[in-house]
Amino acid sequence: MVERRGVLVVDEGQLARAVWADKLRVWVKPPGWRPPDVAARFPREPFDLHKVQRYHPPLGKGIAVFAAAQFVLLLGGVAWFLWNAHALPIGHAVVWLAALCAGMWSVGAVLQGRVGVLEVLVIEAAALATAGSATGLDVVYAVFKPLALVLLIGVAVRRWGALRLPAAYGALLIGALVFSLIGDVFLIFDGYFIPGPASFPVAHLCYIALFRQGVPWFPRRAVLAATLVAAAVMYAFLFPRLGPVLKVAVAAYTVVIALMAAQAIGRALVVRDKAAFGVAAGAVLFMVSDSLLAVNRFALPLPLAQFWVLGTYYAAQVLIARNVAPPRGIHAGQPENNSPALLGGTTPR
Repeated sequence: MVERRGVLVVDEGQLARAVWADKLRVWVKPPGWRPPDVAARFPREPFDLHKVQRYHPPLGKGIAVFAAAQFVLLLGGVAWFLWNAHALPIGHAVVWLAALCAGMWSVGAVLQGRVGVLEVLVIEAAALATAGSATGLDVVYAVFKPLALVLLIGVAVRRWGALRLPAAYGALLIGALVFSLIGDVFLIFDGYFIPGPASFPVAHLCYIALFRQGVPWFPRRAVLAATLVAAAVMYAFLFPRLGPVLKVAVAAYTVVIALMAAQAIGRALVVRDKAAFGVAAGAVLFMVSDSLLAVNRFALPLPLAQFWVLGTYYAAQVLIARNVAPPRGIHAGQPENNSPALLGGTTPR
């Protein structure tokens, strides 16, 4: 600013240069520094480094040892990846990079207290199963695919006890995971494609009954119509490529999984909490995974098909198992809350 005849006049060029200088200066100034004009317009107490609270979540010794061991193993995996990356096909390199990133994320999450030890092992087993299947390592796939579901059942059992979930919630969730595990085991071996998918409709029926707890059947009819239409479109696409037996089996399966997704999404729109939307996201990913599997097997081969099929499948199972819980007001030993708000009577559609 300059003074002309006793009046302060703003020099816009000088002001612009000062603003840009402050934008550069902020990178080298100590913590708490602010430009003089900002400090004058918005006064506050001087910055005191000793009063800063660092992000330091509590960490037990067992978790620290576990995370350290996992980190060492992941470093070995990274070293192997970097050593062999030049010889890997680009698709395989992408798959293994994604698996390593999933492992690194899970170790960071357990150190922050966001996931437990069993959940870390689920993520790592799922990542190895997906990578093994996508890159043709059949032994890795055969070992870690069922192991991921076994560990996830352990997560569900532990969560059932810790949260004191109602008996129906725990039994239906574990039933869905057990039948999913049976289907996974069948699908590992050639020649068992029909018995494998035959187990999954039972798992989806368990999920439908689970998502029914505390809410009406299919509380959002528009959602039900949308999922059934999506299933019908997929079935129409697959129909000319299916044999007589598969036409009936795939029709029944598409209806069941569409009903499962409709119940989960409708429940989320009624309950309206973060956990319910997590469950709904898992149900949608289940539909995506099965659609990719069907298209790849019956219609046209997809690039890195197993990576996308198993990646979405495990994400779906983890989201459901980790988030499903009674709506507010329903606890162990209590009857379902059938209040008008919960039933959707006063909730806008």
